[in-house]
Amino acid sequence: MAHHERLGCKENPESSLSTTDPKADPQNFLLEAYKKHSTELVSIEDRENKFLALISAGYVAGATATSTIDLRGYPHLACFFVVIVVLSAALGRHVVHEAHDLRQAVRDMLVRCELAMDFYKSGAFLKGRPLYGDAERCYAGKGGSRPLFGYAIVLVGGALLTVLIIVNYYHGPLPRPSPERVCVNGPC
Repeated sequence: MAHHERLGCKENPESSLSTTDPKADPQNFLLEAYKKHSTELVSIEDRENKFLALISAGYVAGATATSTIDLRGYPHLACFFVVIVVLSAALGRHVVHEAHDLRQAVRDMLVRCELAMDFYKSGAFLKGRPLYGDAERCYAGKGGSRPLFGYAIVLVGGALLTVLIIVNYYHGPLPRPSPERVCVNGPC
């Protein structure tokens, strides 16, 4: 049995490797790795943004559903809804945290490629100075507050929906304005 089969791989991952020696053209290999990591970083951002949009839509749908039904006298149903919200928030927190870790790892790989391609070497691309400065060298560690936005969407949205469910359970659905009290043109 081959090594890749023992690992549970259907195909041999080494079969797709280039037969070109990386030492023969290291700049081309570094450039391809840099492109791959750049694309991967965009993909991570895109996946996280799609997930946050999806969970926000789920919270809005939950708020709409909760505001139209009466949960008084149905503690199991109210608890069921709260459990769904808590599990969604936990999943959201995990996704945001995982995306942050992946983002930092990919940024670190990008900086390593930049270092290997002499972006920080004085005179390599620009006369008398490096193409990238010290600020870009710290790129891997930047974005530390980036997950706070995702955490806020996930946790605040979940908390607000939970409050709405609890209020509905104890006091019933929120009252709707009657059609005669809604003024379309001018004062009532």
